[in-house]
Amino acid sequence: MVNESTPEERDGPPFCEHRAVSAARYLFIAGCPRSGTSALTFLLNEHPQLAIGFERYKRLRAQLDPFHFKAEQFFSPLTAETDIRGELLYERLRARWERGTVKVIGDKVPLYTRVLPQLLDRFPGARVLVLVRDPLEVARSFARRAADPRDWWPAENDHTLAMSMWNEALAAVKAVDAQQGEERIFKEGRVALLPYEALFSGDQRRLEMLVDFVGVPLTARLRAEYERLAKRWQARSEEAPSGDAPSADTQLLQNYVESHRNPELTRWAAARIERQLEMAGKPIVPMPEEDEPPLSARELQEREREREQLLGEMRRPGQRAQDELEVLERRYVEQAGELARRGERLTRGGERLTRGGERLTQGGERLTRGGERLRRGAAAKSAAKLKVTFLAPHQRTTSGGVYVIEQFARHLAREHEVCLAVRERPSRSISGVEVCWAQALNGETLPRADVLVYPADMRDASLLGELPAELGRQVLFFQGYGTPGSPLVEANLAAASESVAIARWLVDLALARGLPCAYVPQGLDREAFAPGSPQRARAARVSLMTHHLEWKGLEDALAAMALVRAERPEVELALFGTEPVRGDGAGEEAADGACDEGAMFLQSPSRGQVAELLRSSAVHVVASWEEGFGLTGAEAIACGAALASTDTKGSRDYAIDGHTALVSAPRDPQALARNVLRLLEDRELRARLVAAGQRHLRTAMPPWEESARRMAFALGAS
Repeated sequence: MVNESTPEERDGPPFCEHRAVSAARYLFIAGCPRSGTSALTFLLNEHPQLAIGFERYKRLRAQLDPFHFKAEQFFSPLTAETDIRGELLYERLRARWERGTVKVIGDKVPLYTRVLPQLLDRFPGARVLVLVRDPLEVARSFARRAADPRDWWPAENDHTLAMSMWNEALAAVKAVDAQQGEERIFKEGRVALLPYEALFSGDQRRLEMLVDFVGVPLTARLRAEYERLAKRWQARSEEAPSGDAPSADTQLLQNYVESHRNPELTRWAAARIERQLEMAGKPIVPMPEEDEPPLSARELQEREREREQLLGEMRRPGQRAQDELEVLERRYVEQAGELARRGERLTRGGERLTRGGERLTQGGERLTRGGERLRRGAAAKSAAKLKVTFLAPHQRTTSGGVYVIEQFARHLAREHEVCLAVRERPSRSISGVEVCWAQALNGETLPRADVLVYPADMRDASLLGELPAELGRQVLFFQGYGTPGSPLVEANLAAASESVAIARWLVDLALARGLPCAYVPQGLDREAFAPGSPQRARAARVSLMTHHLEWKGLEDALAAMALVRAERPEVELALFGTEPVRGDGAGEEAADGACDEGAMFLQSPSRGQVAELLRSSAVHVVASWEEGFGLTGAEAIACGAALASTDTKGSRDYAIDGHTALVSAPRDPQALARNVLRLLEDRELRARLVAAGQRHLRTAMPPWEESARRMAFALGAS
């Protein structure tokens, strides 16, 4: 009979007295999909000091925050964050956490390579393992899954996508080396390339380098599990068919891989991998209480069940629409984004650019005609009513983008037939507008229309191509990227045939991609956002909207305000948003410096409450890295607050440095603080900027009725 170990013996020392344990470090596992990230995660999770999620936050890559790795978050997956629930894995890791042995926590998602700078900035001291597998094997794996009709993996995700993503993963690491300094990256041990074949072929040096990089001792259990997996990998390799000459298909695949993998990146990666091995130290020897015996027969069975559950959920059918966009983002890679960044254009790419140039010319002519129509007859109205359907993701009050969609629908409905089709269950009615629940995209949930307007960040926009023509001519509504550089938005731009944008930089961007685009400025509710008391009567109050998406720049804003209040302690900070400010790690000091007893917070305010707060502020601060437009900054000017803003691109429509606002570069808290102090110290400057800003807004942001008329012209243009 096998001598089975107890649960306490399996995962570490007996349950300790302190349950609320914090991990000391973060570890992320990434690499081109099909490169062995799952196998590495299975191996590392046998270490008592590690708790690595299995694609735990694959839907939140760019927004990831240390907050997500608190125990109450990490061990309770939500479908909005991942489609892999992994109850068996997270039950085991939670028990390990509660016993107090976990020192490193993290997650594995192949496409973390796309957000390496954000991870390294957001998680000081974090380490990232990037798997590198033979590109021929990666291409074979992609092609094998693409050819399997029982697999959700799309047929178009074949070897061509494999090579694009293989090159992309290495390029991402090389870019980080260049940006942050290769010597610093090596010295601090932030990012490591790990060769899949060398690791799982049984090369003990690779295992020792791995644990040295992660910073945990090499336990007997981890070594035994590594040797078991290496034997299994070697057995599969020996079983692989071999012959004197490859088949025609194999030869074609080999030729494609060799001609499409980037030779410079290949050489660079090989040299980097060897240098890492040379610099690796000796693995840490475990303390007696840290060491563990190899897995027992029962534990091996439990692990197999755990892996079957994880891999089954990763590949389960019925998730295709979400997974195509969230996991692979294949359209971004296959279309303009990846190829444009690499400069690798196939023959059909050249033809596509030519067609794009023709579309750009046609779009310019169309916009010219539209401008002439506006100048000749802004007051003229079509005899026939336009039937317009707006698609909206939800009706949550916290979304500025949804607010703008609803305002266009509300004011268009005064002269036209308008439907707001909400993807989540609708939560409120809109005067004059038919509001429906568009759970699915078909003729049963969507009305007949002349035009169907859909948001640029729509996750399943590819399904629109299947809709019948009677549901309306499809127009992309470009309000911004959401997450800067969003590959989802890039994919939707590449697939669209025409668009409307609410900011000039978005129009320019669409036209540069060969997409016809009309400029329709969003309106301003001048009754709600009306001027308050003059600047001379306002106290030294600075207002700031809080948002915990990284690119919203909250940490930069708090760091700037900490500098301001260090020099002007009497300054009051007025915050508003959906969640109070939380400080984690490096951000905690800035939050404390900005948000002591001289700060207030207004949670989930109505738009009227926001307007009241802005009317009482001397200065309003915007610290975003990018905004499609940045409605709150414009509303602050309308309410009489002087604006200190970063150059968010969208703000260029209303924030003109030295004329209507003081503008600094994004991600520079010191420069932002200097502008805030300058405004606080110069009341006349504040008054001059506000007056000029309010005059500028009369044309930059017309009343909503006028914006709706311009939208009708854009949507009704032939």
